[in-house]
Amino acid sequence: MDRIYHTLEKDRLKLDICDKDMAIIIYLDGEKADISYQIKNSRVKLIYILKNDHRITLNEEGLVFGGEVTSCLFDLTKAETSIKSVIKIHDGARFKMINKYLVLNNKDIAIDCINMTEDTEVNIDNSAVIMDGGYLDLVCTGKIIKNAKRAVSHQKSRSLVYGVPKHVDIRPILLIEESDVEASHALSSGTIDDDVLYYLNSRGITKTDALRLLIDSYLKCDEEIIQDLDEKDNITALLKRRLEENVG
Repeated sequence: MDRIYHTLEKDRLKLDICDKDMAIIIYLDGEKADISYQIKNSRVKLIYILKNDHRITLNEEGLVFGGEVTSCLFDLTKAETSIKSVIKIHDGARFKMINKYLVLNNKDIAIDCINMTEDTEVNIDNSAVIMDGGYLDLVCTGKIIKNAKRAVSHQKSRSLVYGVPKHVDIRPILLIEESDVEASHALSSGTIDDDVLYYLNSRGITKTDALRLLIDSYLKCDEEIIQDLDEKDNITALLKRRLEENVG
């Protein structure tokens, strides 16, 4: 069974997980959340869903020892958002981070994922759609410390722009202190072309629905992430509703 938290009810969470196979869903419906976790020898899905349309501040600190952790964050809100994540990976653990952002307001995001020991693996995937008037400052840092031999650190960031944003700055950073490693970063950006919207409109799809369709294809929740969750239907419905409310 999924473990579910609401930060409106409890804005400080400290999770200690050992030898488990589980999913944790955290609904960020309060203005502030301080979340720390230590996960040992477990297979965990950690899913954040932003719900508050006002201001949200998330401070996240994670320690992962062995096992496999997938962390997913979905922000399809109008909220002014500040996120700081520091995750340290130990003992051959594999850590995957997937983040989806719809940028309608100010979004300040700083991510640090650190390979602390040998044979650890980190993969980060950021996707953002920045709308007219949106502000995005995203710094994503992968670090491999000295003697973390055979460590892997990969990250990719994609952005899609519609209209005229206030500010877009996405900075992928790699800090490598060890030579026997595998590391990369990639950054791509594009725009939503009015010609594409016109083409879809000529096929009987309204401009608003066409825009939502394109954004959904970019930010949709990957099916394999939620397919085994008891909370799957609620998450899918919430993300769909947020997109319909905030794009149009």
